[in-house]
Amino acid sequence: MQRFYRKGKKIGDWTLTSFKGGGGNGEVWACVNSAKDEKAIKLLKRIKPKSYNRFVDETTVLEQNSDVVGIIPIEEKHLPKKTNESTPYFIMPLAEPSENKLKGKPIEEKIDAIIQVAETLQELHKRKIYHRDIKPANILYYNSKFSLADFGLVDYPNKKEVSLKNEELGAEWTMAPEMRRE
Repeated sequence: MQRFYRKGKKIGDWTLTSFKGGGGNGEVWACVNSAKDEKAIKLLKRIKPKSYNRFVDETTVLEQNSDVVGIIPIEEKHLPKKTNESTPYFIMPLAEPSENKLKGKPIEEKIDAIIQVAETLQELHKRKIYHRDIKPANILYYNSKFSLADFGLVDYPNKKEVSLKNEELGAEWTMAPEMRRE
């Protein structure tokens, strides 16, 4: 995947230090601020109305549901009114990829990780919040718990629709077959 941002780039008070992952709309980097705090930063790649609205939705859902165990919290955000003037971003604690944490572990530990994620999803579903992009890359280990990340395709009550009817959402290789049908 071609990266949009580069190591050493400064965004607000944060300097990008290492690439952690990315998808169609954004990139996640480890970063450090002037106080030497190490965190993760999520940045939009191309700032268009649809991707920006999804980014705002993501921050809204994460902030409104920060009490849910298994969600990585937002610690700081920058959502500019004029997106051509500065880069939208949010800051989170650094977390470990679930694949790294579970590699070579017994099946019981892997099942426990799935149960933890299912418990988080159960709580979100009680609130009528649907992640819609669950895959290994979006499951991280944070605060001694397997947690969900990347709520960019989230659906929730009273959400303003930004997707077209029958628009394919999510990564091509993990998309459910029913997402490709009417």
